[in-house]
Amino acid sequence: MRTAAFVDAGYVYAAGSKLLSGTNLPRNSVQLNIDAVLAALQDSVAVVSSSSSLLRVYWYDGVLRTGPTAEQEKLADSDGVKLRLGMIAFTGRQKGVDSLIVTDLIELARNHAISDAILLSGDEDVRIGVQIAQSFGVRVHLFGIEPGVNNQSRLLRQESDTTTEWKRPEVEQLLAVQSRDPADERHSPQATGELPTHQQELDSATSRFIRERSADDLILLAGLNPRDSIPPDLDRELLACTASELDRYLQSDERAYVRQAVKRLAREQSSQ
Repeated sequence: MRTAAFVDAGYVYAAGSKLLSGTNLPRNSVQLNIDAVLAALQDSVAVVSSSSSLLRVYWYDGVLRTGPTAEQEKLADSDGVKLRLGMIAFTGRQKGVDSLIVTDLIELARNHAISDAILLSGDEDVRIGVQIAQSFGVRVHLFGIEPGVNNQSRLLRQESDTTTEWKRPEVEQLLAVQSRDPADERHSPQATGELPTHQQELDSATSRFIRERSADDLILLAGLNPRDSIPPDLDRELLACTASELDRYLQSDERAYVRQAVKRLAREQSSQ
């Protein structure tokens, strides 16, 4: 009897950082202890089936156009790990990861390569993979990070054969939140008034974004105060537009810069 582990890295980082810090942190603020995670998955096999062995770990993540991160490369080099990469859209959301999980889960089940599956995810989109794998006789064990009732699909939890939660002490062994030096805050671009390195590209993108807006959008943006948030739909379009100029996901100072810039440009446009 063999068990495979399927890990949605996006879920691990989002749920783990929320548990440890109270909010969803950007990737560069969270460090993964790869050895500890792989050891925890190995130990989990004995929990779900005392007579089973670990076939391998399938690790699913998104990648930017710049290529895999050092952490992803290290995972790919680890024994017993298959790294599967989807894409990260300029909005920061993963694309294609759920379909990779579903495909691998179904293929292993159909070929009778596994008797059990450990699934560390929360997305309802993988539920169809769970259902089909179960039709081939595979037992699917859903693992999550507390509180699973809040960060995992209820239907996915109901579909799975068993559910297990990793509590805070366990998660603290797997993830570390990078503390920020108060001095960094004092010297951040937002605090000092320094401009992002790629100001010219960002200015070009925000100007293009403004030119493509409707009159109603411009009125809305022009009426925002500096501290007001841009409506979510416009904000997503803005970040996608500006990130495409740099061919990468924006850093926090760059996001703050373009959000203020687009409000200023909208006010200038409306006053003409």
